[in-house]
Amino acid sequence: MRLKSFADIKCVVVGGGHAGCEAASASARMGVPTLLITMHLDTIGYTSCNPAIGGVSKGHIVREIDALGGLMPLISDSGRIQMRILNSSRGEAVRSSRAQIDRQIYRQNMKNMIENTDNLYLLQDEVTAIDSHKGRVRGVRTLRGLYQSCQALVLCPGTFPNGMMFVGDVSFEGGRFGEPSSKQLTASLKNIGHRMMRFKTGTCPRLDGRSINFEKMAMQKGDRKITPFSMRFKGKTPKQRPCYITYTNKKTEKIIVKNIKRSALFSGLITGTSVRYCPSIEDKYRKFPDKARHQVFLEPDGVNTNEYYPNGLSTSLPYEVQEEYLHSISGLENARILRPGYAIEHDVIDSRELKHSLESKKLAGLFIAGQIDGTTGYEEAAGGGLIAGINAACFISDLPPLTLARSDAYIGVLIDDLVTKGTNEPYRMFTARAEYRLRLREGNTKIRLLPQARQYGLVDKSVIAQMEKFKKDVEKAGEYFSSRKITVNKKEGAVTLRSALLRGRSLAWLKRRCSFGKIPDDALEEAAVELRYGGYVARMERDIKKYDSLRDIKIPPGLPYDRINGLSTEIKHKLQRFQPEDLYSASVISGVTPAAVDVLMVELARQAVRAPVRSGEWKE
Repeated sequence: MRLKSFADIKCVVVGGGHAGCEAASASARMGVPTLLITMHLDTIGYTSCNPAIGGVSKGHIVREIDALGGLMPLISDSGRIQMRILNSSRGEAVRSSRAQIDRQIYRQNMKNMIENTDNLYLLQDEVTAIDSHKGRVRGVRTLRGLYQSCQALVLCPGTFPNGMMFVGDVSFEGGRFGEPSSKQLTASLKNIGHRMMRFKTGTCPRLDGRSINFEKMAMQKGDRKITPFSMRFKGKTPKQRPCYITYTNKKTEKIIVKNIKRSALFSGLITGTSVRYCPSIEDKYRKFPDKARHQVFLEPDGVNTNEYYPNGLSTSLPYEVQEEYLHSISGLENARILRPGYAIEHDVIDSRELKHSLESKKLAGLFIAGQIDGTTGYEEAAGGGLIAGINAACFISDLPPLTLARSDAYIGVLIDDLVTKGTNEPYRMFTARAEYRLRLREGNTKIRLLPQARQYGLVDKSVIAQMEKFKKDVEKAGEYFSSRKITVNKKEGAVTLRSALLRGRSLAWLKRRCSFGKIPDDALEEAAVELRYGGYVARMERDIKKYDSLRDIKIPPGLPYDRINGLSTEIKHKLQRFQPEDLYSASVISGVTPAAVDVLMVELARQAVRAPVRSGEWKE
């Protein structure tokens, strides 16, 4: 069955979560008629876990999404009920923004944005199969008998593929609490040739705020001076709300350790790999037995609800054990559970079977993003979805794909890690993953992603003008630092502002002693940071050039590795399996030696193949 009203659709996006919303919006705004198919229209933009956007390194990703014209930053600002800068006492490169959001306002505003995007259409249904012809996507089939043709397909099904949830020894199918799982999509991916794995994640019990004694907890308010995530945000925010901090104790530990074998994670019910960097509370006591207490961070769910999210208490323990250990925590002695915490196990692909554009190496025109790639986190999903949506539109329009380098953006680090190294556990972004993090600061996002923002046209001309002005203002501030002199003291005499900054004087100290005219504060601050980091970044540029030189040497599809002399059988098999796109991607495959990279370089030079190839087979 086909619907005539969708006859002109060229791109189909599956899933209405953070990845799917970004992908569908990006494709549509690039002029491609796009259909977003989701299992329930009212859960578009739903935040399944904690009510917050951003965090360490994640705040960087959100600002990068904004620079590329994505939705998450703008929607976050519209529902922001608190905002703070994390790592504010450390260097600028690792400082990150984090916003508490009203979950319902976020969902409603995201749905409204999606519904009112030109070229974007919605359908409530479940995609069960992928149709292909001669190695290319041709369409999808749905649970209710619809066949929808398309030239590109973006899969963003989240935790729904074969999702199984656990509360103690009780298990039930579902992609999210109260919602069914997707049972047939995995089989279609396997038929295409994708290797599937099982990952596990989880969430905390939700609590009734009326039953919490906040007077026993430490209150945490937001920062007074903030910079919204989005350059486009001009509206008002809801009433601001504080968060609260409490801690587990020895009694909590005793209860959890006593019942730990009743957790689905340790009873043998869960077989998938769990999140190492965001462990459940029972996993914390197993891995860190010497730690006296663990922090519990209570986040309000919104301004018009009493629901609270006790971050740090993710669990798959039985319902009654959850209540028991909650009542052992200061301030939660009488807490009532509104929704139990649970673990969820779901299917993911081997992300090494994707290109840097997030297109499948197994099927042309198939793009895959979000948790099905092995990531965990709203921001990681949204960043991947945005790139997948842009590149689906590029694929349809026969344009070069957008691929961000590790030196360009945290999104580039995220995707490069996934497609070159893969992941055997849910992938979470950290600043430590980015070797070029001194370049990848929140403050310079508008500068470093300006070329891509111009090229792909997802950002309005007014925003491009704003980004260009910021870049010029930073350059002007840098020139002013180098030319203007100031008397620091009698011993040092008159020195340039640049010298004063490098000798340890703060920008605030300079502002009290001289005028900077019409140069905006944010440009002055960014220019001062660039100055302080300048020497380190200059040395880093040499590594980046080496990295870029390897990325520039493309490996065409179909290269006959088995016929290349000088490669071991093991390396030939690995290269054949993962089909690296370029020499850099080949170099980071586990087991591929520097000597093997040299052999490949010589072979590619011999064949005079140094240009990217979009499709086709290797030719002798």
